Amino acid sequence: MSRDPSSIDEYKHLVATYIRQKEADMCRGQLERLNELERVSDDELLRKWAWMSAIAGAAASFLAGPLILTVLARLLPPLLLLFFWAVVKVAMAASLSMFALAFYLTRQMSSH
Repeated sequence: MSRDPSSIDEYKHLVATYIRQKEADMCRGQLERLNELERVSDDELLRKWAWMSAIAGAAASFLAGPLILTVLARLLPPLLLLFFWAVVKVAMAASLSMFALAFYLTRQMSSH
Protein backbone atom coordinates (compact mmCIF):
# COMPACT_ATOMS: atom_id res chain seq x y z
CA MET A 1 0.00 0.00 0.00
CA SER A 2 1.73 3.17 -1.15
CA ARG A 3 0.77 6.62 -0.02
CA ASP A 4 0.27 9.55 -2.31
CA PRO A 5 2.76 12.11 -0.95
CA SER A 6 0.85 15.00 -2.45
CA SER A 7 -2.24 14.21 -0.36
CA ILE A 8 -0.18 14.10 2.85
CA ASP A 9 1.47 17.39 1.95
CA GLU A 10 -1.90 18.93 1.13
CA TYR A 11 -3.31 17.79 4.47
CA LYS A 12 -0.28 19.16 6.34
CA HIS A 13 -0.65 22.45 4.50
CA LEU A 14 -4.37 22.60 5.34
CA VAL A 15 -3.74 21.98 9.06
CA ALA A 16 -0.82 24.42 9.12
CA THR A 17 -2.95 27.09 7.44
CA TYR A 18 -5.65 26.63 10.08
CA ILE A 19 -3.11 26.82 12.92
CA ARG A 20 -1.43 29.84 11.35
CA GLN A 21 -4.79 31.61 11.07
CA LYS A 22 -5.63 30.89 14.73
CA GLU A 23 -2.21 32.11 15.87
CA ALA A 24 -2.57 35.25 13.76
CA ASP A 25 -5.90 35.92 15.47
CA MET A 26 -4.17 35.60 18.86
CA CYS A 27 -1.37 37.98 17.75
CA ARG A 28 -3.66 40.82 16.70
CA GLY A 29 -1.95 44.14 17.15
CA GLN A 30 1.48 42.61 17.80
CA LEU A 31 3.31 43.31 14.58
CA GLU A 32 6.56 41.66 15.67
CA ARG A 33 4.83 38.36 16.50
CA LEU A 34 2.91 38.45 13.21
CA ASN A 35 6.16 38.94 11.27
CA GLU A 36 7.73 36.05 13.16
CA LEU A 37 4.70 33.88 12.36
CA GLU A 38 5.09 34.63 8.65
CA ARG A 39 8.72 33.47 8.70
CA VAL A 40 7.92 30.11 10.34
CA SER A 41 7.59 27.18 7.93
CA ASP A 42 4.53 24.93 7.93
CA ASP A 43 6.53 21.95 9.19
CA GLU A 44 7.99 23.92 12.08
CA LEU A 45 4.56 25.28 13.02
CA LEU A 46 3.03 21.78 12.97
CA ARG A 47 5.89 20.41 15.06
CA LYS A 48 5.52 23.19 17.63
CA TRP A 49 1.78 22.67 18.01
CA ALA A 50 2.13 18.88 18.09
CA TRP A 51 4.58 19.12 21.01
CA MET A 52 2.38 21.62 22.86
CA SER A 53 -0.67 19.40 22.37
CA ALA A 54 1.21 16.27 23.45
CA ILE A 55 2.54 17.88 26.63
CA ALA A 56 -0.73 19.57 27.59
CA GLY A 57 -2.73 16.45 26.73
CA ALA A 58 -0.42 14.22 28.75
CA ALA A 59 -0.66 16.51 31.77
CA ALA A 60 -4.44 16.60 31.56
CA SER A 61 -5.02 12.93 30.82
CA PHE A 62 -2.29 11.27 32.90
CA LEU A 63 -2.30 13.62 35.90
CA ALA A 64 -5.45 15.71 36.17
CA GLY A 65 -7.93 13.13 34.86
CA PRO A 66 -7.09 10.31 37.30
CA LEU A 67 -6.72 12.76 40.19
CA ILE A 68 -10.15 14.29 39.57
CA LEU A 69 -11.76 10.88 39.12
CA THR A 70 -10.19 9.62 42.33
CA VAL A 71 -11.79 12.51 44.20
CA LEU A 72 -15.11 12.07 42.40
CA ALA A 73 -15.14 8.32 43.11
CA ARG A 74 -16.85 9.01 46.44
CA LEU A 75 -19.62 11.03 44.76
CA LEU A 76 -20.34 9.24 41.48
CA PRO A 77 -22.16 5.94 41.00
CA PRO A 78 -19.84 3.12 39.89
CA LEU A 79 -21.33 2.82 36.39
CA LEU A 80 -20.83 6.53 35.69
CA LEU A 81 -17.32 6.34 37.11
CA LEU A 82 -16.48 3.52 34.67
CA PHE A 83 -17.68 5.69 31.79
CA PHE A 84 -15.48 8.60 32.89
CA TRP A 85 -12.48 6.29 33.30
CA ALA A 86 -13.02 5.10 29.72
CA VAL A 87 -13.07 8.74 28.56
CA VAL A 88 -9.81 9.43 30.44
CA LYS A 89 -8.20 6.34 28.89
CA VAL A 90 -9.20 7.49 25.40
CA ALA A 91 -7.67 10.89 26.20
CA MET A 92 -4.49 9.09 27.32
CA ALA A 93 -4.34 7.22 24.02
CA ALA A 94 -4.90 10.46 22.10
CA SER A 95 -2.09 12.22 23.97
CA LEU A 96 0.26 9.29 23.28
CA SER A 97 -0.70 9.44 19.61
CA MET A 98 0.02 13.17 19.58
CA PHE A 99 3.40 12.49 21.21
CA ALA A 100 4.17 9.95 18.46
CA LEU A 101 3.18 12.51 15.82
CA ALA A 102 5.34 15.20 17.44
CA PHE A 103 8.28 12.79 17.60
CA TYR A 104 7.78 11.85 13.94
CA LEU A 105 7.62 15.50 12.83
CA THR A 106 10.75 16.30 14.84
CA ARG A 107 12.65 13.38 13.31
CA GLN A 108 11.44 14.35 9.86
CA MET A 109 12.67 17.93 10.31
CA SER A 110 16.07 16.81 11.60
CA SER A 111 16.58 14.50 8.60
CA HIS A 112 16.07 17.38 6.13
